[in-house]
This record gives sequence, C-alpha cells and structure tokens, in this order.
Amino acid sequence: MLEVGANEMKQSDTGSMLTQASFSSDSGNLSTGPRYERVDGTIVPKTEKPMKPIFVIGAVVTLGIAALVVSQKVRTTASHVTAGKTVGIPSAAGAAPGSPTTVARRLFSYDKTNPPPLLTLAQAEAFVEQHQRKPEALLAAYQASLDESFLREALEKHPQDPRVALAAAVNGGPDPKHVRQAPSNRTSLDTFKRSAPDNALADYLSARDHFRMGQASLAVKECLAADAKSMQDYSLDKAQNTEAAYRSAGYSEAESKAISETTLLMPHIAPLRELARDLTTAATTHRQRGDEASAQKLLRTAMSIGSRLDAPGALTLLQSIVGVAVQLDVLQSLDPAATLPDSGVTVQAQIGHLRQRREAIQAASRQFHALLEVMSDEDTIAYFERLKKLGEEAAMLWVITNHPTQ
Repeated sequence: MLEVGANEMKQSDTGSMLTQASFSSDSGNLSTGPRYERVDGTIVPKTEKPMKPIFVIGAVVTLGIAALVVSQKVRTTASHVTAGKTVGIPSAAGAAPGSPTTVARRLFSYDKTNPPPLLTLAQAEAFVEQHQRKPEALLAAYQASLDESFLREALEKHPQDPRVALAAAVNGGPDPKHVRQAPSNRTSLDTFKRSAPDNALADYLSARDHFRMGQASLAVKECLAADAKSMQDYSLDKAQNTEAAYRSAGYSEAESKAISETTLLMPHIAPLRELARDLTTAATTHRQRGDEASAQKLLRTAMSIGSRLDAPGALTLLQSIVGVAVQLDVLQSLDPAATLPDSGVTVQAQIGHLRQRREAIQAASRQFHALLEVMSDEDTIAYFERLKKLGEEAAMLWVITNHPTQ
C-alpha cells in the first residue's frame, strides 16, 4: 500500500514504515531503504547506493502492506537470522504480550531493526526439493530467503524459462556467479526475447539496453515491435509461488499471503521508467530537427508504456503510480495548448486528468491505511485474494467499502 501525500508520502500513525524510497527531482537520484542482504548466513543492512530516478513526483514513497518494491538488485525488506532461526512474525496465539495481534498490524510494526522474516536456508531448500527443483520453486526460494544459490541454480538449469530469463536480464546474468552485476546485458536480454517472443517486456528491456549503449535506432525498432504485443512480468506467478514457500515452512495463510506480496521483487519497473524518459528525450531531438512525425511516434510509445503500467487491474499501486508519472513526464514535454490526436483533448486537460488520478490513489491509500487497525486476519486473507484477482487498487477499495470509517 502506498500512503501518498501531495508532496510527500508519510509514515502512518498506525505503525512504522515497511520500506521507503525517496526521489529528488533536482539531483535525479532515487534511494530505497532500508536495504538488506544475506552475508555469511546473516541478514545485514546493505550499503546504500543512489539509483536512477523512477518517479517524476517529488515525493517520499512509503510502501506499506500491499506495496511491491522496486529494486535493481535485492529486496528492500528482510529478516534477521539468529542462531539459524528466523526472527519474524509470530503466530497470533504466540505473540508476545503487547505485540500486535493481527497480521495487518504486525506488518506495520516492522522497521529497520525488525524487518519481515526470511525463510531459513533449510526451509527454502526443503521447498525446492519438494517441488523437484523446478524453475518457479527456485525463484520463489530466492525471493523468500535472499540466498543467491537458488537464483544461480535457476540460471544454470533453466536458462530458457522466460521467468528465469527475465531474472537474468534484470539481475545481471548470464554468468550465474555474478547475479549482481550491471542491470542488464545483451546475452541475457536476447535469451529473454527468444524465450518470450510475444512479450513486450522483453522488447522494452532490450530497447532500454540499446539506449544505454548509444544505439538509439535499434532501441526505437525494439519499441515499435513491442507496440503490438502484450506485456507480462510474471509477478503474480512469483508471488503465488513465494506464498507457497512460506506456507510450506509453517506460516499461516494470512502471514504467507502478506509477506509474499509485500516483499515482491519488481526490478523491471526502473528500466521501463528509464526507457520512457529515453524515448521522450529522443522525441525532443527529432522535433528540433523538424521530424515531427517521428517525434510523435516515439511519444506515443512512451505514453503506451505508462498506460500499460497503469492499466485497469494493475497488480500493484506501484505500477499505477509509475505509470501515471511516465505519462505526466511525456505530456509536460509538450505544448499545453496542443490537442492530443487520439483523444481530442488538450495536453493541459490530460495533465489535469492524470493529476486527479494520482490524487484518487493518494486518497484511497490514506483511507486504506487508517483501516488497518480494524482488519482481522480473515480480512487480510480476503484482501490479498482480491489483490491477486483484481489488482491492489480494487482490493483497497473493497476494504474501504466494507469497513466504512466511523
């Protein structure tokens, strides 16, 4: 859940923030925190490094119960491991006196010193073995434990599986021993394209890499090829398999759903945001050269990326927020009085519509955040089931409708 303010997204009074990202339009840096990694069997805070901008909104983003994290490298929340045991969410019956008694409240009690739990290596290994070391099981084990051996095994044994190929493309493959190198490389991107020829995401990520390498004409070709394809990021599949991993380790249904959804890795969002910016910059160059037709084609492609992210039923609010930001970024490069050819409305009117859309997300997230105090574990289960079927925004509105404020 994103609790969004007009100029900043603030920590709710109901609990500590789960993870935070901040954007500065002046410096152009995005940083996420807290960040963790597994070092010699122990989860420790990861050294912060600036990331490239994702949002055009000058905001501090607090990602709460249903937010999915953008990270190029590692999940932004994890658990401490002590003496081989994970210290995380206790069952409601076994919670310490004075601790939150529902999953929703416990999720919002997390902070830098008390992050959500990871599976132990033994628990993750048991899950993988139970599922015949299939690619989806290995990826879920990596998601749930942060142990890179599972990701390396997936890359070694199942390189042609599109879900694994995507993981390689955004984590730095194809060398499985260096899964944290550059965000993408040509070999892994080409493998992803071959394994998912009808997936626009493969073309978009490839295009972003071409722009990064100064190959603008190849990037544009990839983007135009993507326009006629659907886009699939396999996030729902990954969340469901990660939920199964937590269930296999003895976590309750509510806990498994909540942890798997709130710690979901979505490292492909940042390259999409960067690609839209590349396209907008290229369009400006074409316009300055007098090639308005090419400029319009590139701007339509950039807008398409934004609208795909903010599509009805988007799995996460993060996708919606970034999608709106992408479209605003494109429109703000145009003459406000110009008329958009597809809709017939002016640029300024469309900017106003998108701002209203953003404000609606902000209002819904604030209402939802306030209702966490009254959400039972049964409510939490129902919420996450609706999230998987209808998307996070629709699930939040269901909670708001069924739990009116007094």
